[in-house]
Amino acid sequence: DMMRKVVTEGTATDLKDVPGDPVHGKTGTAEYGNDSPPRTHSWFAGFQGDLAVAVLVEDGGFGAEAAVPVAHEFFDNVN
Repeated sequence: DMMRKVVTEGTATDLKDVPGDPVHGKTGTAEYGNDSPPRTHSWFAGFQGDLAVAVLVEDGGFGAEAAVPVAHEFFDNVN
């Protein structure tokens, strides 16, 4: 499915080797403010089996830069 491809081929490939069931997810970047370039929040939403997680890192840049490492740490600690 598309969310699995984000992990196996896309912006969240750091999560493809997390122990346990396969991780599925989506990264994102939310721009805000009037700065040029705009400031950004980093986010990741995903699941592994019946466990779901959403990560938001304020002023974190792009989704793969800040939110995916936090999600990786979360999945590592619950497996």
